[in-house]
Amino acid sequence: MVEFIEQKHDELVQRRREITPFYDEVIRLDRAIEALNLLGIGQPGSNGGKQIVQEHSTVAGLATVTWNVKKGRGRPKGSKNRKVGRPKGSGGRLVQVMGVLEEARTPLSVKDIAMRIGIKPNYLYRVLPQLGREGKVTKHGSLWRA
Repeated sequence: MVEFIEQKHDELVQRRREITPFYDEVIRLDRAIEALNLLGIGQPGSNGGKQIVQEHSTVAGLATVTWNVKKGRGRPKGSKNRKVGRPKGSGGRLVQVMGVLEEARTPLSVKDIAMRIGIKPNYLYRVLPQLGREGKVTKHGSLWRA
C-alpha cells in the first residue's frame, strides 16, 4: 500500500513538472493581452479623437520598446462614475496565490507566500481576506491554508 501511494505521489510530481511550462506561458500570454488591451490594440473603433503619442521604455535593461499611446482628456462629459478595467480578482496573481497555498503541505505566513511568488506582502494583506470571504482559504492565527 505504501509503495502504491509513493508511486502515485511520484506520478503527480512528474505531471506537475510537465504542465508547469504551459501554465507559465498562459500567464505570460494573459499579461501581454492585457497590456495590449490597455493600449487599445486589438479593440474595434478608432482612436476617438485622441492624440496618439509615442512612448519608450527600456525592458530589464536589455531592449527599448516603443508603442503608441492615446492621450485624451479623461472621461467624456456626462459619463457615469463606473469602474473601468478588469474586475477585481480576475488576475493571475490570485491563481498564483492559490497554487502556492495548495502546493504547501503546511499553512504559510503572508511573508512566505509573498517570497514564493516574488511580490511584496502588502498586496496579499488585501487579497487573502477576500479569498477567505469566498471560502477558498482559511486563516489559522497568522497563517493561511487553501
